[in-house]
Amino acid sequence: QSQDVETLSNVMNTLVDIADNQIDFIEPFLNELLSKALALANSSEENSSVTAYSMEFMLVACELLPKKVRSIRDFPRAFFNIAMTLVARVDDDEEWGLKGTEEDADDDAADHDIGLEALDRMACALK
Repeated sequence: QSQDVETLSNVMNTLVDIADNQIDFIEPFLNELLSKALALANSSEENSSVTAYSMEFMLVACELLPKKVRSIRDFPRAFFNIAMTLVARVDDDEEWGLKGTEEDADDDAADHDIGLEALDRMACALK
């Protein structure tokens, strides 16, 4: 199963790169890709790279094709709900009080941070 997650993570990372560099290539498939990305971001484990790449893909689409994304029924609401769910997640770290500042942390971005950034970027892109 970890190999499946790694493969899925690589696929989503590749989609982010394609969207970032050749958005016209994926535009005809945008509805389906955003639907799948929403499902992946909503069902992935906490602090998952699949969640992070799925959110990033959707954000790149919002930033590069805002008019098209706004026209997709219920997408902004579904994205907002997932981002708020990420913001509300709290890591169960018993040693949180023993760690230094955020700058000292070497771990990947927490779901909370991904959710906050997603809300900010979506609001700016779809205004």
